Amino acid sequence: MVLIGRYISPFVRRVAVSLHYLDIPFESKPLSLISEMPDIEQHNPLGRVPALILDDGRTLIDSAAILDHIDALVGPDRALLPMNAPTRQLVLQLVAYATGTLERVMNAVAEENRPVEKQIAERTSRFDRQSAVGLSALENIVQSWEWSVGERLTQSEIISTITTTYIQRMRPHLWDGAIYPTLATITSKCENLPAFRDAPFDVS
Repeated sequence: MVLIGRYISPFVRRVAVSLHYLDIPFESKPLSLISEMPDIEQHNPLGRVPALILDDGRTLIDSAAILDHIDALVGPDRALLPMNAPTRQLVLQLVAYATGTLERVMNAVAEENRPVEKQIAERTSRFDRQSAVGLSALENIVQSWEWSVGERLTQSEIISTITTTYIQRMRPHLWDGAIYPTLATITSKCENLPAFRDAPFDVS
């Protein structure tokens, strides 16, 4: 399998970490959305990452579809999205908050990357405010859970860590470990696991 996209994308990184954690071999093809869009569009005409080229030549797009395929490959006992209904609902709720927060953070980053004369400060402020609300919601959720970091991960730990690391690197003024201590602990532990070290966040 071949994973298209760079690890600066939290959604690409989430897929890569999941593949590494489940010991599923793959090749990373870190195409840039900025300089290599025509190449990306060969795999996904929408010009988005991640895309995963399967061994049979088919290509999956969208991280949720890719992760669902990965879980199907390994079966319910190893799936990173639990099959048990109550637990599954909790994980999906956390994933929804985390991905929503990521989207707001990425919107703010994109706004500040526009030419200065085209930037709208109110829009960036709104994105930052919504990101902070999302972080608080995530912290409240994870404080009430038991975590299995280092034993058997689920998408809860993976997306929580990837969200936190992305914010720390891309919008550091939004992050305060004293305000989000549980997220800080989870992130510190997970980022030291082999699956995360093998797919490091990379802005180069």
